[in-house]
Amino acid sequence: MLAVISQHPGVNARQASILLDDRPVKTLEKQIKSVIEKEVFPKFGEFYPGLGEITTGFIGMVDKKGALNLYDGNIRLMKPDGSCKEFRPDEYLDHLAEKVVPFSYGKFPYAKSWGEGFSMDLDAPKGIYRSNTLARINVGGRFEPQRPGK
Repeated sequence: MLAVISQHPGVNARQASILLDDRPVKTLEKQIKSVIEKEVFPKFGEFYPGLGEITTGFIGMVDKKGALNLYDGNIRLMKPDGSCKEFRPDEYLDHLAEKVVPFSYGKFPYAKSWGEGFSMDLDAPKGIYRSNTLARINVGGRFEPQRPGK
């Protein structure tokens, strides 16, 4: 990168090395982190304990051996206690449903097969599951190499 910048008209090697020096940025990052930890968190700590924490289940796709799969396989629905149900994609409606709420145009999917209904109460959520990347890793538990065409 130094060679590319130093070839730019009007920039010599010394100027290029200053431009590429990341020490001031790292120093600033340390200073910001220190201020946040020492001044912000202690003052406002009572307002954010547990912020964003919610106990949910997870959903993801797994292969025949139970490993993470992104394109083909069964769907595994994991309850917050770690117990799982596995089903074929064509059985989706037997296990999952959608809740219509008055405050959103979107529908809220929930785990119908858990038999607990749907609630977004942060202290006692019901039927809620996550389907993000970490959720898929949680339900798969392990990885198997996936090769195209196999």
